[in-house]
Amino acid sequence: MILIDADAVGSVTYARLVRDGVVVPATHRFAFPADVNPSPGIRAWCVAPSVPAHTVLSGLAGLWVWHGGPWPGEVTVVGKRGLHRAAVDHHPGPARDRVTFHSGLAWRDPATTLGPIAIASPARCCSDALRWDAHRVAIPAIARTVATGAVPLASIVAEVRRDNLRGAGYARLAQLWRVLYPVLEGIDVTPSPAGAKLRPAPQPAGIY
Repeated sequence: MILIDADAVGSVTYARLVRDGVVVPATHRFAFPADVNPSPGIRAWCVAPSVPAHTVLSGLAGLWVWHGGPWPGEVTVVGKRGLHRAAVDHHPGPARDRVTFHSGLAWRDPATTLGPIAIASPARCCSDALRWDAHRVAIPAIARTVATGAVPLASIVAEVRRDNLRGAGYARLAQLWRVLYPVLEGIDVTPSPAGAKLRPAPQPAGIY
């Protein structure tokens, strides 16, 4: 068995398995056997119950699927404009992760299919994380991916530049980016090409 489902084994048994080191927690609901080295495809199955078929996984949860690390605790999905207003989390409970719905470029861009879900590119996940996810979690996660070379800074710059200035959350993204970019530039192990630095106020992108 590659995944251990807390719902399937029960909360008491699940807690005992974790305490005894038999399994390693992944999301709030799923864990991996201690001898399994999870791939992005396996991690995608952990998030699948929280990702509706009509959406694309992005943000920190998407970055976690691509590259692992600490589970962010929330799931960001992107769908057709306006769709998220009617969407609800059909999986409440203590073993569930909070799901937030947005509209954005991840829905319009070509997505990668991993297991049962569609997922945005790692760089798009980073930009969406800075725009929508909790910054106390997003900042160290993105710094870690840049410092290890998992996601080149130049690719994140390109995605931030594409973001819609008139979309929800852009002011939040832009304010953090002005402060965060010089830090990321200093730890980037794949230096950005000349001229790749993002200006504090990039030109508006098209409405998505």
